[in-house]
Amino acid sequence: MKSMQVKFRMFDRGSVEGSAALGQLRESLKTLEEPGISLHLTGTAVMIFGAYQTILDSLFLSYVAVLSVTILIFVCLYRNLAIVLIAFLGNLIPSFFTLGLMYFLDIPIKTSTITIFSIAIGLSVDDTIHFLQLYFGFLKEGCERVQAVERGLRTGSPGMIINSLVLFAGFLILLFSEFEAQYLMGLLTSFSVFISVTLNLFFVPSCVLLFGPTTSGSSTSCQEKGGTQQISIEPVKRLRDPGVWAGNR
Repeated sequence: MKSMQVKFRMFDRGSVEGSAALGQLRESLKTLEEPGISLHLTGTAVMIFGAYQTILDSLFLSYVAVLSVTILIFVCLYRNLAIVLIAFLGNLIPSFFTLGLMYFLDIPIKTSTITIFSIAIGLSVDDTIHFLQLYFGFLKEGCERVQAVERGLRTGSPGMIINSLVLFAGFLILLFSEFEAQYLMGLLTSFSVFISVTLNLFFVPSCVLLFGPTTSGSSTSCQEKGGTQQISIEPVKRLRDPGVWAGNR
């Protein structure tokens, strides 16, 4: 059996163009095969691109798994198709905005960028669940849909904004890093956090206002439970009365 080895060098053209070039080379080698002759691509470049593609496929599957678990959590918590779809879209749309930013800035999809999508969903789900829990809590108190959304935003928006500002500032610090992977993570994650909190403050409440479940309770009971409590100042006046202290002596 005789064998012949042909070596060649390929410029670093990036993962996408490099994989495409190797694919074209494999197709070209198939046309040269004859009976008794087999051609194979080997070498460091082939191994690196193969491992790289395997990693990307695994990360993509993990992203799909995160989405599936997120939907399952929403189904178990709320058991309402409209709410599940609203919450799912509110957490999925930031990924499309991030992809648009990557396309605009010509940032390739690689191991350091594809992991950001799973992280962004985990950060966004927190605000979504926080608002929806408040919404359903006010519905149980007898509030109508409009009142439940209004009170949910009034009660939950300060915490959602502060939480997102802390996350945004924390990831924004990574922009000062000289390591490209950390820089891209800081840029894309902080952008995704900004889009997520914006959607959770405007898109999700608006959709809930239009398509969310309502209650048969009266708005009066909601106002009574949500009304302000009157604080009596009579004990304070008694403490300021000199006669009270004189009697204790």
